[in-house]
Amino acid sequence: MTKTMQPLRRPNIFKISNKELSQDAFITWLLQWANPACNELDSLLHQCGKDFLALVIQCAPEKLELIKHVKAGRQWEHIDVWAEISFTDGTQTFLIIEDKVFGNQHSNQLERYKKKAHDYCCKNGFELACAYFKVGNEPLREVEYIMEIGFKIINRMQIKSCLQPYRDAEHSILTDYVEYINELEDEYLEFEILPPKDWVKLAWVGFYQFVESNLKIVTWHRVNNPSGGFWNLCLTWEYWNDSIPVYMQIEQSRLCYKIALGENETGLNQSATDINSIQDYVFNSLMSYAKSQGETSIRRPNQLVHRGSYRTLAVIDLENWCGDPCKLIDKQVVLANLSNIIAFYRNFMDYINRVSFEAAEIRIKEH
Repeated sequence: MTKTMQPLRRPNIFKISNKELSQDAFITWLLQWANPACNELDSLLHQCGKDFLALVIQCAPEKLELIKHVKAGRQWEHIDVWAEISFTDGTQTFLIIEDKVFGNQHSNQLERYKKKAHDYCCKNGFELACAYFKVGNEPLREVEYIMEIGFKIINRMQIKSCLQPYRDAEHSILTDYVEYINELEDEYLEFEILPPKDWVKLAWVGFYQFVESNLKIVTWHRVNNPSGGFWNLCLTWEYWNDSIPVYMQIEQSRLCYKIALGENETGLNQSATDINSIQDYVFNSLMSYAKSQGETSIRRPNQLVHRGSYRTLAVIDLENWCGDPCKLIDKQVVLANLSNIIAFYRNFMDYINRVSFEAAEIRIKEH
């Protein structure tokens, strides 16, 4: 029997080293090529660098032609990438770029970086430009926040559009990066061409972003845990008696009813509050209400655990909200299913909010 040979794939440096430090280096490299002096070294790479610089600082075409000098580097005051751009009209721009691959901004880092850069600009006569460079997908809630604090978001499709014309220019670094971006896009879109049982990692993110673009949700993000973690889509988040979050989320296939019982979420003193009784009461109420409404898709989880700050109350299996796991999804059917599930959840929250902690005979104590 002749063994079928797989086509040889071109080795790609960005598939080998896909961390942010490698991308930082690539961004800095492109910005350095925007320096007019580099035109003599390679006019095509120089033009690519100029196009990229125009993308990240939103520079008008006529202003782009006034560039006198570009200096770029990494890790200034913990900022991933920076550049100083001087123009022949005497103006100067200081650019800072926060670079992310799959992670998200955290700990108010963007506000802190912007303040440091603003102070530097005030002392040295620069105008400030702030960019957030992200090749992975970003939840809408994060996008709105990042733009609100004054960062221009540079997303995967913008990067691809900017660099695609240079893909076949016989520059290996550029070619590798464009190929990397294209393959990443394909991975996000696999939810459209593969059945749910075959979705992994980024296919779920692509699906979540599709849902987010069609339904009002809370957010989606990565949940890290000792088992390796998963991508989570939080569909809803409402409170029982203004204290206890009861919510729904998709955890890469199963759709779960959850309850948040940590002190930071509830404001209750855990040591003086009957936390387990709260969980049991909401669980029993949910199952009783589902039965009364003829809703059979909501089931008890395999393990109803009394530990942790975020606990699973009930589960809706994949086939009951997404369809046959072995077949391609019907997007409109899935959206309709999720809309119905959310409507049921809201009716349940109205139902349970008619009952106070006292009426439920649950002992609670606020901080």
